[in-house]
Amino acid sequence: MADGSGRFFGIPEPDPDRVQAMQAEVQADAAAYGERSRQSVRDCLDRVLAEARTGDLTEASARIDHLIACIEGLRPRELEPRRGLAGLFDSRNGRLKRFRASFQATGRTVKDTLAEIEERLKGVETRGASLNGALDALRDGVREIHGHVRVGRAALSPPPVAAEGEDTPADPHQPLRARIDDLDGHRASGVAALPCARAIQNADAWAAASIRRAAPALNAWQEDWTARLGLDRKRPRKVRPDVAELDALRDRLLATLTRIKGDVAQAQDRRKAQVARLESLRNG
Repeated sequence: MADGSGRFFGIPEPDPDRVQAMQAEVQADAAAYGERSRQSVRDCLDRVLAEARTGDLTEASARIDHLIACIEGLRPRELEPRRGLAGLFDSRNGRLKRFRASFQATGRTVKDTLAEIEERLKGVETRGASLNGALDALRDGVREIHGHVRVGRAALSPPPVAAEGEDTPADPHQPLRARIDDLDGHRASGVAALPCARAIQNADAWAAASIRRAAPALNAWQEDWTARLGLDRKRPRKVRPDVAELDALRDRLLATLTRIKGDVAQAQDRRKAQVARLESLRNG
């Protein structure tokens, strides 16, 4: 973290042996001073970005949409025979049989889709662990470049003194000043990237927790409908399902899935904003 003067707090100082090596480096080649730490921070930002750019949540959200479409396709009102002359060729038992078959087919789709969602969520968890490793590397890079900036600034003193007759003294440290400004910019980018990456991890965790609410809700709905449709035994029972109750259970499930979809969309918006911020820091 930096205050208004550009000083950073909370970054550990390099070890004394490393400070001595940096002091020798600044005397050897001011124009290329700290190049390894500079490149390390850039490489770490690239790695963080690569880990942050993942489509696992997008794929999991698309499967929630698929589940919603499947549930919407089961309309309990279709259990009611048509009225009038059309009803002469209609059958409540026939409609129940067809509806049961559709429900069971949807159940198989739900099972397969939940398995696909779980695989995607495992991908989110794997990316989160990889991002932890990238953050550890970035923190090490920030610590290293921080030491280079501190040692480099110490080498800029004493300030140049104007020769007799000169209005502005020549600055023998100009190449080093330019180099330190560059290193300082990379240090600032590395520091700013740390909370961005954490925010992405938090958004992923929030979205994953929301998506995992889908399975219990779907399982409860399937159990309820299985019993109400007379499919809770080896041989189907003769029942006359309550259409209103089936509708209510379906609507409750759809409301839950829609809330999950909304939570995931919010999390994705937050992570997209942080990824854009990381890209700006990397390219700045």
